[in-house]
Amino acid sequence: MASGGSLSPLQLVFEEILPDDTETFEEFYTVFAELFPFDDEREPRAAFWQVVGFNRDPDIQSRFGPWREVVAAVRLGPGGPVVGGHVFGATTSQAHIDFGCKASIQGIYLFLAPKHRGSSAFISAARDYAERLALSTFGYEKDPKKPPLIFLEVNNP
Repeated sequence: MASGGSLSPLQLVFEEILPDDTETFEEFYTVFAELFPFDDEREPRAAFWQVVGFNRDPDIQSRFGPWREVVAAVRLGPGGPVVGGHVFGATTSQAHIDFGCKASIQGIYLFLAPKHRGSSAFISAARDYAERLALSTFGYEKDPKKPPLIFLEVNNP
């Protein structure tokens, strides 16, 4: 196990990366490529922007929406180095409302550099960030009794 277990949630800053922020994206992609070394597990750079483009695609939004894709860097403190990433989609529907969860989150990539692993702070902070962003995207308030459903694909790179 890596020796980063003292990481606190206050040290983690989740920052959505917009297509014009090439510097942050390159930091993000460098960490991503190191952690996903196999071609069949690693998306090319352009694929991230294609996914983010779904946010503005009226056809996607009308057929599958409302939908939002997020590519976020994880920094070690405000303005600190990028040490991980959180890529996910969020959606809502009448079925969500009827069920009571308001939204669901589909985790695509969630990663942290090995030297910062070993604490549950990362997972908790990632969950909180995704829930907050998903709910605010669709104009909902947090309901602790019915949080958004979260689905994660798990790979062991």
